[in-house]
Amino acid sequence: MALPDWNAMTQALEAIGEQIALIPNYVDEFKQQYPLQRDVMQQIEQMRQEIQQGHERQQAFQQQIQAQVAAMQQGLSAMQKGMAEMELRIQARTTNATRDNTPSLAYAPIPAGGVEPPNGPNENIP
Repeated sequence: MALPDWNAMTQALEAIGEQIALIPNYVDEFKQQYPLQRDVMQQIEQMRQEIQQGHERQQAFQQQIQAQVAAMQQGLSAMQKGMAEMELRIQARTTNATRDNTPSLAYAPIPAGGVEPPNGPNENIP
């Protein structure tokens, strides 16, 4: 059995000791770099929050626009319905007027004195 090489072991332990002695330097270096890393992480977090807030504002704006479009579509639909009803009324009056060759009441002139009661001008007055 061979004896261990004490010189090699001593050199290895000295190399390990030298590396251990450098640890405080690494710690100091880390301490110097860490605040910068922390600031960068804080900036990244702030940017993430700003992006999230911007996304939320964009969604709220989009919902607002969608609500306005829906309201405008309802208004347009109501206007189209009203115009269709008016057109039907005009067609009915025109058809009635041309059927018997008498003017429709919609186009009848109003008398100069106003509209008279059905039984004559003074029939309803006691």
